[in-house]
Amino acid sequence: EDRTRLAAHAERYRDMPWVGVAAAPDLGEPNVDELVEMLRSRLHNADVRRRNRLRAWESRLQAVISRHDNDASGADRQARVTALRQRRDAVLRERRVAKSERTIALRSQIQQARVQLGYFARNRCASVRTELQEDASSMTRRRVSDFEHYVRSRVDEVIGEVEAGTTKHLGDMAAELRLAAPKTPPPPAAPVLASPPLKSRRLETRLMMVLGAGFGLGVALGVSRLFAGLAPGLAIAGVAAGALLGLLVTIWVVGMRGLLADRMMLDRWVAVVIGLLQATLEERVATRVVAAEAELTADAARREEADAAEAAAAVDKIDAELREHAIATARAAALRDRRLPPLQKALDTVRAELDGGPRT
Repeated sequence: EDRTRLAAHAERYRDMPWVGVAAAPDLGEPNVDELVEMLRSRLHNADVRRRNRLRAWESRLQAVISRHDNDASGADRQARVTALRQRRDAVLRERRVAKSERTIALRSQIQQARVQLGYFARNRCASVRTELQEDASSMTRRRVSDFEHYVRSRVDEVIGEVEAGTTKHLGDMAAELRLAAPKTPPPPAAPVLASPPLKSRRLETRLMMVLGAGFGLGVALGVSRLFAGLAPGLAIAGVAAGALLGLLVTIWVVGMRGLLADRMMLDRWVAVVIGLLQATLEERVATRVVAAEAELTADAARREEADAAEAAAAVDKIDAELREHAIATARAAALRDRRLPPLQKALDTVRAELDGGPRT
């Protein structure tokens, strides 16, 4: 059984002589004489040196043949080739993912900007409308002439606030997307606002004067009768006092009615102005968002082109190295095909010499 195992390992061990020995002192007397005699006979054999040289040549030829086989199969390059292919797939995958993420992020940010900036413009208009209408409801006669200028200044302030907020929001959005900030356009012109119609109320003023005069006349008659009833001697003074009081009441009624009419007219005018302002701001915001979308899309396209060129360069570099490995493997295979037959023939010759001579 042992002889068969050795022969399976190497054919030259099939006819190797076997000698029984006992060299362990604790197991019995040493019995190595036969082994020593066998070794002496083998070592003094004149054919040993020749066979040793043949064994050395056999080992060298086997090593050369094995090296050519490994080079031809590319076993030493397989790990590097696998790593290069994985890197190539990773570059292409990252390129596709980055493109999709950039497109989705840009589209989402543009939609959010359109909604948020539109809400911001409407909210500012609503707050200013409430503020101006409160001012109009508490307007006095002295402040009526300055109210138009105040409203126009507030309109300009709101336009500036919305414009600045839009610029900041678009700039922050571009920074978040790692793109160049959109160009800031020239400031918008204020909307054309008509003056409040406070001086074209002739018929209404006449009507108020008639009504006020009637009310004042009634007051005057009541006062004169009161004086006549209390002191008949002061009837003339009562008539004069009643006339004066009636005149004052008439002036007060006409003035208050005119002030209330002016307040109502200013309230309506404020609503019209803010409506026009809101339409202007919404148009301005929409225009700026569209322009920003065009600029950011163009910048993203340029960035995408640069990333594509970079990825293509990386892939080309990897492909070039893969081609080099493939060419080297093909050359090694061709070299093996040329050199292997004579090497195999020489190895067969050496083995034949070993098999033909005495076993060592």
